[in-house]
Amino acid sequence: MTRHLICSDLDGTLLTSFKRISDFNIRVIRALQGEGHVFSVCTGRQIRSAAYYASLIGPDADVIASGGNLIMTGGKLIHRTFQDERQLELVYDVAESYGLIAGFHGIDALYLTKSFQSSVVSAASSLVLPRDVERRITLQDKHEFLLHSDEYVLSTLMGMDQSKLQSARDELEKIGGLNIVSPFTGALDISTREFDKGTAIRMLADHHGISLADVISFGDGENDLSMADSSGTLIAMGNAKDSLRSLADSVAETNDRDGVGKKLLEIFEIDEASL
Repeated sequence: MTRHLICSDLDGTLLTSFKRISDFNIRVIRALQGEGHVFSVCTGRQIRSAAYYASLIGPDADVIASGGNLIMTGGKLIHRTFQDERQLELVYDVAESYGLIAGFHGIDALYLTKSFQSSVVSAASSLVLPRDVERRITLQDKHEFLLHSDEYVLSTLMGMDQSKLQSARDELEKIGGLNIVSPFTGALDISTREFDKGTAIRMLADHHGISLADVISFGDGENDLSMADSSGTLIAMGNAKDSLRSLADSVAETNDRDGVGKKLLEIFEIDEASL
């Protein structure tokens, strides 16, 4: 049997609009794990949030978090990327200049420049998590922000004014050396150019001794485009952006119609009645 690495984005892909993983998707993934295949969530979420959702699949699920800047397998962190302090300061300053919320992903916490709960962006991301899972720290000023700069692996700018977000993106892209993608409407993820979801998938596949030709990836947004060159099969969700659909080998049903699970049954020719 050929072992496959199956990687799935979370929001808009494996998660429903209510931020749940359906029982059907869990059953399908567990059945494939039972046959020896490897499954990993592959998300822009901070690792505590990502690991929580992976745990719902089971203890053997791997985790690619913070847009590919953190990789966990077997409960152990095998890779993390740190952002350059100069680039971090620029992100912080741009956020302040345009009145945007800036979030900085650490290993153990999500650091925010403003209270996330008080923002309309909170409703957009709808993190349905137990209180003990996610740890958010509101930064009071730039001095406190710099005190934690050696922890940050990914920066996120958030706001509901799309014109301000676009202006911030334009300004940051002039700097160079940054990977800037939109994980969902109202947000930009910023990391070093060398690392993204595609890079992380290559590293995880190599770790498991799996050929890239045997990688199956699912996604829906701009931050999933990098999966294309690292996956033998790229699946776009029915609700995916056109830019991803144009690169995909196939299109699944939407995230609210168990698109991931149904497509996996089709690929592996599994009878649903056998689950």
